[in-house]
Amino acid sequence: MLADEYILIFLSLSSHIRLTEYISATLHNFNFSFSIGLSCRLTEHRIPAQQKAPPLAETKNIKMKNIYIIGLFTLAAITFFNSTGYGQKLDTTLSAKLWSLQDKELLIRGLERTRNDLMKEIEGLSVQQWNFKEESSRWSIAEIVEHLFAQHESYRIEMKTALNQPELIEFIEKAKGNDKVFIEYTTDTLKADAGFLSPIGRFCLKEKAIFAFNRTQDALINMVTTTKKDFRKHFTFRDYVFNGHLSNAEKYNIRDMHQLMLTCIAHMDRHLNQLRKVKKHSSYPL
Repeated sequence: MLADEYILIFLSLSSHIRLTEYISATLHNFNFSFSIGLSCRLTEHRIPAQQKAPPLAETKNIKMKNIYIIGLFTLAAITFFNSTGYGQKLDTTLSAKLWSLQDKELLIRGLERTRNDLMKEIEGLSVQQWNFKEESSRWSIAEIVEHLFAQHESYRIEMKTALNQPELIEFIEKAKGNDKVFIEYTTDTLKADAGFLSPIGRFCLKEKAIFAFNRTQDALINMVTTTKKDFRKHFTFRDYVFNGHLSNAEKYNIRDMHQLMLTCIAHMDRHLNQLRKVKKHSSYPL
């Protein structure tokens, strides 16, 4: 058989079973490692300067033997995947749409609802009400809105970045069933440090803060509404460590894009509760 025929067989088999993805996923899931030693490479044969190059016919034979070895390895891989059923399972996971229309509509409703709730709460506030603090260490309504802008802009950039990356189907099972964890963040008693997303006086006027927040929220809603990507196959990661306070650290560390937006909605509800508490304070300006 000619060398070109071996190459055609190898390419055909590789294309048929998506060999690269199968082998990568198999090694990851079965914790399996191997090494193959070949005496020669298809693309390069290093020959010491003092050593005479082998005859052309011998070089062709070496290449044909290597092609033959790769073809056998490919055929063995096909046999393994077909016998275990893993190839079929992986193909199904790759092609199946996991993020449903109901999932999408849930996010759109949540993002629109929380934005509308915020606008109602801050409508008609005076400068004194906008900047009122329960105490010096607490956030004013102005600072809460500034933080919401900064946090949601961070979510927007994070989601855009994750959606532009390849699908990471190996994390689907790890994130599956964890939606409730992110929804419950609304009432989580844990007080996290906002870090660089803390309010620092980004906006001098209330109108500027509201404009910035609405622009970011519009962008989030538009991304969720128009995307063709599967939110259940794209992921973002954290490095939280269990410390006795964050009991769901392991689950928080892996989120698909649907769960990231659930976090965004819960985060909004969380600070709406904080804002309402400011307005109920006995010293709040009337």
